[in-house]
Amino acid sequence: MINKKGFTLIELLLVLGIIGIVSTMVFSIFITNIKNFERNQKKIEVQQNMRTAVEFISREVIETKGILEIKDINRKKFNVEELRNYKNKEIEIKYVIFSTLLEARDGYEYNRKIFALRNNKLVYGHIRKNMNNITETSANMEISFYINKITIEPILDELDNQKGISFTIYTKEEYDIKPIKTSIYFRNMEV
Repeated sequence: MINKKGFTLIELLLVLGIIGIVSTMVFSIFITNIKNFERNQKKIEVQQNMRTAVEFISREVIETKGILEIKDINRKKFNVEELRNYKNKEIEIKYVIFSTLLEARDGYEYNRKIFALRNNKLVYGHIRKNMNNITETSANMEISFYINKITIEPILDELDNQKGISFTIYTKEEYDIKPIKTSIYFRNMEV
C-alpha cells in the first residue's frame, strides 16, 4: 500500500485557479473603491472651493457702494447706467469692479475692488491711485479654482438704483456639482 502525503498537480492547479479568480475579484473591488474615493475627494475639494468663493465675494461685496463696471465674456463693458437695462437678466462676467469707500494707506488711495475670472480661477484685487494720480490694478490674489463661469444679476430698487447683486458660480460639468447662487445687498450704497 502506497502512502500519499502530498497534493497532485491537478489539485494544485485547481487551488491556484480558484485563488486567482478570488484575488482578481477582490482586487477589482479594491481598485473601484479607490477610484470612487478619489472622485469624491475631488468633488469635495471643488465644493469647498466654491464655498470659499461665495463667502469671500459676499464678505467683500457687502461693504461696497455698488457696481462701477462689468466686462462680460464677449468683452462688452457695462457701466452703472447700462446696468439698469439688465434688471432680472444675468450677465456672464469676465470681471466686475465695485466702488468702495475711500481708504488711504501706504501713499495710495483705494476706492475700488475687482473680481475677475482667469483660467478657471477667481482672482481678486484693488484698483488704487498713487500720489501722482496714476491708477494701478492689482487683481492677482487667487481666491478659488475650478470655476467655469460666474454670472451677475443686478438687484435694482423701484427707481432702478443698485441695491445689490445676485451671483451664480458654476463649475465644469465633469464635477457634477450644482451651481451656487446667492444675493448680496450693498451696505454702503449711495442714496
